[in-house]
Amino acid sequence: MEGGVALLLFIERSLYNLFFMKAVLLLLVICTTSLAQDVDAGDTLKIGVKLVQIIFSAVDERGRPVSDLTEADVEVYENGEQQQIEVFQRSNTLPMLLAVLIDASASQESLLTEEKNAVEAFLDYYFREGRDYGALLTFRGESTLEVALTGNLRRLKTALRRIKQPQNFRDEDDELSALGTALYDAILTTVREILGSNTAARITESDKSGTRRAIRRAIILLSDGKDTASNSSLKKAIRNAQRFGVSIYTIGIGDSFRYGEVDRATLDSLAVETGGRAYYPVDQKQLEDAFEQIARELSTQYILAYYPASSTDRFRTVELRIKRPKVQAVHKKGYSVDELEEE
Repeated sequence: MEGGVALLLFIERSLYNLFFMKAVLLLLVICTTSLAQDVDAGDTLKIGVKLVQIIFSAVDERGRPVSDLTEADVEVYENGEQQQIEVFQRSNTLPMLLAVLIDASASQESLLTEEKNAVEAFLDYYFREGRDYGALLTFRGESTLEVALTGNLRRLKTALRRIKQPQNFRDEDDELSALGTALYDAILTTVREILGSNTAARITESDKSGTRRAIRRAIILLSDGKDTASNSSLKKAIRNAQRFGVSIYTIGIGDSFRYGEVDRATLDSLAVETGGRAYYPVDQKQLEDAFEQIARELSTQYILAYYPASSTDRFRTVELRIKRPKVQAVHKKGYSVDELEEE
């Protein structure tokens, strides 16, 4: 009888130990899965659709990116009133939707080769296949889509190499014919139809929990900044870029890098109001340096989000203040409430 009881106790303990080991293994699986999800969360950040999302970079007095900010270093103001930050983190892991917009007008005819070389070097250095999406456009009186948004670097570079300067006709006095340059229209087309396209919408698609995938959008514009043929205005181009969260990085160069032929006021406005930067190279080396600086800045950006203040204003100003000496934030200067209503 005692032997039978001992056998039953042994079996019971064995079953208990087996159950315990299974429980431990299950817990390890759950923890491992949770850890994997935490790692993935660094690459896929979801933001509530009612939050205002601001992508920004920080630079020191010499224009160098500052990459070690914390939430405590930053204050955000909407229409002059401080707001509570709900989300703050580095954004360099977020997908980038990037459009390179090249002025192919007659005034730029001698620059195309240098521009293409600089763009290709930038793509090789910065573009991350499988995470980023790029597009290429050229413009004169009308915009031409050389390649739509793609995550394939080879496809981007192939399209870039195929870009050729359109034929420019000269009159009897050897002057270039005035075909016109529609810069503002080109920006509007790029923002709305490329970076705000169905492809972009699928990437940021909202889910049932009321969140959307956070991404970054930017345009790199190579142009002298002169517009002679647009139907839209500079203000409209800027407002639409702000509305879609598109930062515009302008590289101002005239024919043969002649600085005096650049409309700096226009290029500065496009960059400053949208959270980009403006560069004015005077030779090939400075052109390459401009792209290198843009790559560094895009790699050290931050994202913050906050609930908007109650206001009847359709357009609201945004100001970021960095609580460090000689460090300033580069960001868009405002947003339209349409951004939130369309989510």
